[in-house]
Amino acid sequence: MDIYPLRIDYSVPLPVALHSARLTDIDPSITARAFPLPTRREQLRRLQIHYLERSSTALDVEAELAKHRQDLANLWDLLALIHRFELPPGLIVALGSRWFYPIGGNYSPFVHLGAGFRELRIVRTNRSFGPQCGFLAALKETS
Repeated sequence: MDIYPLRIDYSVPLPVALHSARLTDIDPSITARAFPLPTRREQLRRLQIHYLERSSTALDVEAELAKHRQDLANLWDLLALIHRFELPPGLIVALGSRWFYPIGGNYSPFVHLGAGFRELRIVRTNRSFGPQCGFLAALKETS
């Protein structure tokens, strides 16, 4: 699995981060109110995209990443990744950002990359994800 080292500035406002990601379409539910800025500021992150190659729930993904000493990556990590790296077509979910909507439950952002499009959408997290979904994770730094 590839490792993507990035210095991420979490103080960048969401509209700026969205613009820099060169997205062709953005779900209108993705707002600063739904996905507020993380409390940390700037951080060096080493990101990986995990494909479990089976249908799995958000809990399955969290358990698998914990085995590899990895954390769930958030929306800012996802936007920085697609801004700085050319990635193959597919779906990448950032389960580290969750928005609770009273009608429907928890949602997380995902990017759908393809030939000529880069869409940012949200997906319910209380569902099963197909084997084609990648999950963005951050390697935990050892001290």
